[in-house]
Amino acid sequence: MPVASTTPSRRQALVASVASLAATLGPVHAWSDEGSRKIRLGLIGVGGIMSHHIKGLVARKEAVEIVWLCDVDPNQITKAAALIPETFQSKTPRKTGRFEDVLGDDTVDACVIATPHHWHTPVALAAMAAGKDIYVEKPISHVYREGELLIEAAKKHGRILQQGTQM
Repeated sequence: MPVASTTPSRRQALVASVASLAATLGPVHAWSDEGSRKIRLGLIGVGGIMSHHIKGLVARKEAVEIVWLCDVDPNQITKAAALIPETFQSKTPRKTGRFEDVLGDDTVDACVIATPHHWHTPVALAAMAAGKDIYVEKPISHVYREGELLIEAAKKHGRILQQGTQM
């Protein structure tokens, strides 16, 4: 269940629509109140479904910047990096095997989490505590209590939490 205010912001629209990026992002390139910059993303768990998300993000060059590619498997990072054209953004995304590096970067606005299932909740909780808005792949949690913890963390830290489900 997403936690959001009654008046959706551009930030909420982005995070809520990451699952179908190319089709639904729309003109939401304004993250700050000034409306002057792209949304900076940390991608955590870049194998599998993340390749589809990256293709959608690349189609929205005016809206987003990919700041980090994170995966414990360096081969997955290499494959993900190959999906990002040199013309997509001025800076090459940083690469790491530690999600903590992504969460420690104050320039990251939001994280897309597509790790193995058992890591979804732990990474999302840590990311919200670090001030990041979250899009997390399904399943959002393994047990009911994890779902409650995620909702509590989103409220406590004032973060956006969106779980993606395709189909």
